Amino acid sequence: MIGNFSPQGRAQEYRDTLVRHIEGWDGGRPLFIAGAVNAWNWAPADIAELSELLGDPFEIVRGDAFFKLLREVMITV
Repeated sequence: MIGNFSPQGRAQEYRDTLVRHIEGWDGGRPLFIAGAVNAWNWAPADIAELSELLGDPFEIVRGDAFFKLLREVMITV
């Protein structure tokens, strides 16, 4: 499954909303979420803070890695 995700707020609110967003996901298959932040309100330090708040099962990757992983999963389906 892939979905777009762009909640309002700062790092803690973003994390909390993301956790609620994946409720019910059983972890049996990968879940890809293309998360976005408001570039007008977020600085690199905010992204770093969010990264520190996210633990398992989340993994932050660059866009090219995101689509490479997604392609790998889609080939095996």
